[in-house]
Amino acid sequence: AYRNGFLSYRIPQYGITPENRTQFISDFEYRWLRHINKKYKYWLEDKISIKYVAAEFNEHLPGYYYYTSQRNGQAHLIPMMDRPDGYGDSFDEVLRLARDKGILALKPDEGSHGDGFYRLGYEDGGYTLNGEPATGEEVIAIISDPQNRYLITEFILMHPELAEIYPQSVNTVRMTVFKKDGVTPEIGNAYLRVGSSASGFVDNTAAGSCPVPGIRTRTCSWRASCPTGSSRSRRCSRWPRASRSSSTWDSTWRSRRTRSSCRRSTASPISRASTS
Repeated sequence: AYRNGFLSYRIPQYGITPENRTQFISDFEYRWLRHINKKYKYWLEDKISIKYVAAEFNEHLPGYYYYTSQRNGQAHLIPMMDRPDGYGDSFDEVLRLARDKGILALKPDEGSHGDGFYRLGYEDGGYTLNGEPATGEEVIAIISDPQNRYLITEFILMHPELAEIYPQSVNTVRMTVFKKDGVTPEIGNAYLRVGSSASGFVDNTAAGSCPVPGIRTRTCSWRASCPTGSSRSRRCSRWPRASRSSSTWDSTWRSRRTRSSCRRSTASPISRASTS
């Protein structure tokens, strides 16, 4: 595995063999993408920067309410561009916003794999963090910790049709884009990431989500793989905690193609882009 640039756990996770290993981008190659795109990587890795860089597409981005920053050993709450009118800059205001909105997303400013993400909810007179009961003091302890830098944003609700598969996470379409000549972008493939009971409130594959490889734009169908409890994936007939089987969804998407001539917006019924 290491001689070919792969971390060992990738072998069972993706079913990599000596015969098919060239069909995968290795972990080593993936890491080098950051060096190739060094000039632009900060835009993509820093969640605040991408909000400004992609300002033209702001309607497709979540609302940014607050940002926590460390200064002189203390955490400070900085209002962001989408903070509602009438809100102050104390940490208690985050709890007030959660009460008004019902759900907020707490995201580390930088990071990946869904590490450190919290879904802050308020219902029935109490707070929850990733579905578990929490006190206001516990919430403030996380966002006011000088070691943490959190972005407090709108929590994106999934499109109702994809929410029937798994409603707790933002299920995102990911595209692999190549520039073989260094100039012209080409879409290599597209896949859908859908959360599961294993991944909780994120759709990151490393956390246990279900990847849906090979979105077929001509037939609007897909093939699902579900986590087995380890890092392996398997073909599944029903999503963990889903209301429909994958075969039912495959039929649904195929029938939709007949009605809509496979419009791209129908093939990927997602209302907003994800920056997680």
